[in-house]
Amino acid sequence: MKTSRVLPERTGGIALSAIVLVLSCITLLMASCQPELAPQDHNHTISVAWSYDENYHWHAASCGDSTHNEGKASHAWGLGEVITPATPSEDGEMRFTCTVCGKTRTEVIPVDHAHEYHDYWMYRQVAGDVEKFKACKLCTNEISEDAEYTDIFTVEEGALSCVDDNTELLSGAWTIPTSVGGSDVTSIAVSAFSYADSLTALVIPESIVSIGDYALNSCTALESLSLPASLTTLGRDVFLRCANLSTILVSPSNPNYSAEDGILYNKDKTELIAYPSASGAISIRSGVTKVASSAFYECSEVTSLVIPDSVTWIDQSCFYGCDGITSVVIPDSVTKIGWYAFRDCSNLTEITVGINAARFEGTNIFQNTPARIVFKSGRTTIPGGFLNNGNLITEVSIPNTVTTICDSALFGCSSLTEITIPDSVTTIENNAFRNCSGLRTITIPSGVTSIGAASFMGCTCDVVFAPGRVTIPSTALYGANSVTHVTIPAGVTTISNAAFYNCTSLEQITFGGTKAEWGAITKLYDWKTNVPTSCVVKCSDGEVAI
Repeated sequence: MKTSRVLPERTGGIALSAIVLVLSCITLLMASCQPELAPQDHNHTISVAWSYDENYHWHAASCGDSTHNEGKASHAWGLGEVITPATPSEDGEMRFTCTVCGKTRTEVIPVDHAHEYHDYWMYRQVAGDVEKFKACKLCTNEISEDAEYTDIFTVEEGALSCVDDNTELLSGAWTIPTSVGGSDVTSIAVSAFSYADSLTALVIPESIVSIGDYALNSCTALESLSLPASLTTLGRDVFLRCANLSTILVSPSNPNYSAEDGILYNKDKTELIAYPSASGAISIRSGVTKVASSAFYECSEVTSLVIPDSVTWIDQSCFYGCDGITSVVIPDSVTKIGWYAFRDCSNLTEITVGINAARFEGTNIFQNTPARIVFKSGRTTIPGGFLNNGNLITEVSIPNTVTTICDSALFGCSSLTEITIPDSVTTIENNAFRNCSGLRTITIPSGVTSIGAASFMGCTCDVVFAPGRVTIPSTALYGANSVTHVTIPAGVTTISNAAFYNCTSLEQITFGGTKAEWGAITKLYDWKTNVPTSCVVKCSDGEVAI
């Protein structure tokens, strides 16, 4: 007999599922009826750089929400720059730049445009005569008239210069006239052609005997120069910033000057006077004994430099602004270096100094030059003023043959953070490390017996007198007004006169001996004048007031 199977009741489960389904539908329906929530507020970061389109510029919000952009305004177009002048047969092109954001646009200059002439006359020489002209601002068209030498030149006591210093009105190639308005021309005046930036070639006639200082300064388009046999005197810094002057010709009959490969020399080529177009790897010719003032001034295309051991004198500003040079060796033969000689050589990071360089004509030789200075072994002094105001010098290596660090030798080397004074040094002269504000600690060897006044003025470093000494020399820290901590070894028996005079920031002296030994030290007059009374002396067995 079969037994009937009874299925369980599912009425309750079905009801529950139906309820869940209904609630889900209601939730979805309510969600669809809710308004969209606004994004949470946030702090907007506004770009410093400009964004722009064809018509406007603005500072954009970093989140991309354009409603928070700032400073939106129309472009402020400048006057425009002719990129390609129009010709009688071809259109030209002019570029306009927004003076606010830098956005550019171009416009066509049509062949049949209305001419717009400059409101000033330029002057050029044509077949020995003078012509003045005005160029169209938009094309190659010109209007011209005859002119006289007296319109552009003036002569005073034989020296020629431009009327009202209007050197920028000279255009093209010129031969200097031998007379102007009845006055003979015998010399070129100081700064006579400075900033004649449209002058391309210049011939100096046989009547000229001298050229004044800065006569061709910043003649940036000058490519060729011819000097006569009559020239006897050439002023200082005549060729500053004449980077395109690659051809210099000197009459073979000139008894004072000669030229070769764009370089101007004295007659026997022992003095390199100027190499205005210098670029690439430069090796100064052997036999040169002097590199003249500003010979390579701002020759930024020079990438390397070799100075031969015949050179004894590097004159002032000689390599000023040669920021393509990365290293240089000053040979043992050099005994004299002028001020600013290697100033503003922004990529010069290694300088090796020979053993004889000892005389300096000024200061700031290495100002704004971030070099490591290595003095060759064998020299006995660090010359006075040698690194004066070497504000970016990063390291100085002093060999153990040096006995004297001369007056102001490292004055103002504010980027120097550490230096080792070798045990061979016995004398540190006045101002030697003055204003070396980046030094953290300096150790003075026990063999140093003389320290000049203000040697550490403006230094914030800790000063450590090395063990082995018995005397703190006179004026050792005289005027060291920013030094806060000094270490003195045990065994010192005398602190000489004015040793800590005007150490107005001194907070602590650490003494290696006992309080009794400190008290027994002979302290001479003015040894602590103007040292704060709050300064303490920490000894091995406690501390005492200074």
